[in-house]
Amino acid sequence: MVNGRCPAARRWLCAVILGLGAAAQVDAGAAADLILTGGRVRTEDPGRPLAEAIAVKDGVIIRVGSASEVAEHRGPDTAVVELAGRVVLPGLADAHVHPVQGEFFHHRLCDVRAFTVAEGFEKLRRCAVSAPAGDWVVGYGWYDLDNAEFDSLTRAQLDALVPDRNMAVVSRDLHTLWVNSRTLAEFGIWRDTPAPAGGQIVRDPATHEPTGMLIDAAAHPVFQRIQYHSPYAAPLRDILRGALHHLNSLGITSILDAAADEETARAYAELDRSGELTARVTLAELVLPDNYRTEIPRIAALRRSLAGRHVAVGFVKV
Repeated sequence: MVNGRCPAARRWLCAVILGLGAAAQVDAGAAADLILTGGRVRTEDPGRPLAEAIAVKDGVIIRVGSASEVAEHRGPDTAVVELAGRVVLPGLADAHVHPVQGEFFHHRLCDVRAFTVAEGFEKLRRCAVSAPAGDWVVGYGWYDLDNAEFDSLTRAQLDALVPDRNMAVVSRDLHTLWVNSRTLAEFGIWRDTPAPAGGQIVRDPATHEPTGMLIDAAAHPVFQRIQYHSPYAAPLRDILRGALHHLNSLGITSILDAAADEETARAYAELDRSGELTARVTLAELVLPDNYRTEIPRIAALRRSLAGRHVAVGFVKV
């Protein structure tokens, strides 16, 4: 449950609780902003595993108990949700999630998930027909664990699928990108281009020419262009709103965003300041072997500048 409402898809579950270990100490009878009552509250307290109602003030639980006990905190402006026997659980914490990428790849890009190369190719051809106006055709969903033949695609095969525009397919695990010759040229990836630290440019063993398969850091510049500067791009705040709505619908109220760049961190902070952030967010900033000496001080400064009520830069992703 978020902002006092139970998601329609989870009527049996109201996961509003951001921390149910113990209620805050407040003045007896202090008026709550929100009361949930008439439900089955799973407290995770062995001494009192079940309760009937909860009172919340300023985003903090101030009372957990019976309906009559919690009613002491009802004031003239208190919002009251009648649970009618529904269950309230502590909010779930996801310790490794990629909300921006998940929302962007699943809802902005063309779905080319397939268990055969032929099916994947056919889906990408259809994507080329329906792609937004511009110079990109981008799909999401090929995966070598679905079919190992995806690891053996040639640049000629990729060029034949989309010869006249930049083309990219993002793997389901986000570690691999397949691109055509036009995309390789635009990003200056040639026969003698060295692979970046933490990445791989897959090459034909006979010619040493790039096959069109980029792994990890070698794919990052292309990812960035697609996400922020292509016809598929969308404002980060909109992407985060969609991602958080989905996470909240599953009862998730606390996350570790495991690879947030500075722009994403600032978007979270803006949502927090505007009161739109519906989860507690800890961020891990990406650090690569060739930039850690400059990135660590930058991340430390970012951590200080963005510290907020519900957002913290707490980790690096190596």
